[in-house]
Amino acid sequence: MKMGLWLRSATRSLALAGMLAALSCNVQAAALMTLSGTTDEVKHASEAEVRLSILGWTADEQQAVVVAEYQKYVDSQDHAGFAKFLRGLDTQGYLFTDSPLGYTIKYAWQDDSSRPRKMVLMVVPALKRNNPYMWKTANTAAAPFSLVEVQVAGDTATMKSSLDGKIAITESGKLQLQDYDSAQVFATLKDATPYYLKR
Repeated sequence: MKMGLWLRSATRSLALAGMLAALSCNVQAAALMTLSGTTDEVKHASEAEVRLSILGWTADEQQAVVVAEYQKYVDSQDHAGFAKFLRGLDTQGYLFTDSPLGYTIKYAWQDDSSRPRKMVLMVVPALKRNNPYMWKTANTAAAPFSLVEVQVAGDTATMKSSLDGKIAITESGKLQLQDYDSAQVFATLKDATPYYLKR
């Protein structure tokens, strides 16, 4: 009898431990940051939603690899080759519009010390490629990606992209928009990160 009770107790303990381990993994895999807002680039206001989820940041060593491959791509214009390279990178987050298909973030870095705070993301496929009929203007460029720069001032984040701006390499060897200030706004967002995930 005692042995049966002990076994049941041990089984419950193991089950509880497994549940806690799974919960821990889920929290670790949760987004570091979530931004939600709208874009004026769509034809219909009902399709204006934009959501951005950051899962992590590209390590410095990997950033250097991405920049080197990007420079090769600029010279070769091998769109298919660069697209294949990007698909092989770790996913650092997602960008969703009202389209059922999202965009995957394959390169991400942030500068917490800058004012406003800055985040730069490379998304695949290029913006407006998913459900192209929902956008006011089409993306006719051959590039298989878009570079997105988000600047956060207070509780408002402004997203701009390489759709209408050039890409530059910073002195520290990172990709960013060449002239963020003059680029057209793609979306305006607010912090939607759950309070228990904020750091």
